[in-house]
Order: sequence, then structure tokens, then C-alpha cells
Amino acid sequence: MNEQPPKASRPVSFAKTATVFGILLLAAYAVVGLMLTHDRRQGPALEHLEEATAVGVPAVYQLPEQAEGDDGTLPREPIVVRDGTPLYARKQTDQDEWLMLKAGTDDGGKIPLYHRYRKRKMTFEYFIKLAPGEYLELTPEKPTPKDGS
Repeated sequence: MNEQPPKASRPVSFAKTATVFGILLLAAYAVVGLMLTHDRRQGPALEHLEEATAVGVPAVYQLPEQAEGDDGTLPREPIVVRDGTPLYARKQTDQDEWLMLKAGTDDGGKIPLYHRYRKRKMTFEYFIKLAPGEYLELTPEKPTPKDGS
């Protein structure tokens, strides 16, 4: 009887597998950390938000002081030039600021112009903000003198 004793089974060791898994997990955390850092640095440039309405925008245009003896009418000279077209003051009006949408600026790039939003349609009159809720409506037609002068 020449039996050999049973071979002792080698204990299974997962140490090498666990080490490799741990190294891969740490590398993945490092990559995610680098991506987050890059994203946070780019955030201000990528996430620029601009309000499309006139809410909170300061008024940049002041009506000129009326001369003594003037009847209080609006100025007859062009207020701004938009796309080469002079725009004249039509009337002073009160509007809700959240209904006034930015339409761009004058040709000089200094005075913001607004459109009024109405349900399901956009009007194409231009407005300049004079004060919160107060606007000057503009028109391309030159105003005619009322007293014939």
C-alpha cells in the first residue's frame, strides 16, 4: 500500500488581486478629482447667465433738461442711431420691466435698447430705460412740430 498522503491544497490568496483592485480604485478617484478640478476652474467661463429682461438693469439714459420757456415736449433730434437709422422720441411710457426684452444697443454700443413682449407676438418698437418701470418709446419717424415752427 503505497498510498501517498493527500496533497495539501494551497490556500487561495486574494492579496494580489485586492492590491491591484485597490490601485485601480485609487487611480479612478484621482482621475475623477482631476476632472472636477478642471470643471470648477472652467465654471465661470462656461456658466455665464444673462438676464434677458430689463429687471435690475440700471437706466443709462437721461432726458435732457428742458430749456426755459419750452413747452415740455420731447427732444426733436435723434436720440440714438440703430443700424444706421436715427430713432426719435415718440412718447414717455410706463411698462412692466419683466415684459421689456433686450433688443441690443445703439450703434455706439453704449445705450441698451428694449422691445416690449406681448402674448404670442413681439413688437418691434424700441424703448430706452429712463428709470425703473419708465421708458422712452422710439420711432424712426421724425416728429413734426405742433405749432408749425
